[in-house]
This record gives sequence, structure tokens and C-alpha cells, in this order.
Amino acid sequence: HDYSPVHLSSQKEEAIKEFCRMRRSIMTELKTAKQILLAFLLKQGKHYDGKSYWTGEHRRWLKDIKSQLKMYICGGIKMYNYSAKATQSLSL
Repeated sequence: HDYSPVHLSSQKEEAIKEFCRMRRSIMTELKTAKQILLAFLLKQGKHYDGKSYWTGEHRRWLKDIKSQLKMYICGGIKMYNYSAKATQSLSL
């Protein structure tokens, strides 16, 4: 029998792997939150006419319509903001 050596991860390597898994999970949640928010806004008849979503201009648009649909979208925008902040803190 020929055996090959097995690499045992160090604590640092395990921490990096865990960080990467956590970051992927947060990025997935952020993408989902964005999709849910955009779908909700379309159902409410709110369509963004700008060129790209999630830009500074798009965020200003969200802020402007927030008062119109406050009770419905505050939770969604707060979820997006939380996810965005978490993502920024995880950026390498």
C-alpha cells in the first residue's frame, strides 16, 4: 500500500476558510435581499429608470421613495443596509 501525506490545516488556515464561507453566505444573503426589494418595488409600481442598480444614484432614488412606501419597504432597506455594512466590513 502506498500512502500519501495528508495536510492538516493550521488554525490560521481554518480561520481563513471559515471567513471565506461566512463572506460567501453574506454575499448570497445580500443578493437575495436586493432581489426581494426590487421585486417588491416593481409590484408597487416603482421602477427605477436609471442605468444601473445599487449605484449612488439608485440609493438616492431608494431614499426618495422610502417615504412613499415607508411601512412596506423600511424593513427591506434596513435589511439591505445591514447586509451592505456587513459586506463592507468583510471586504479584503
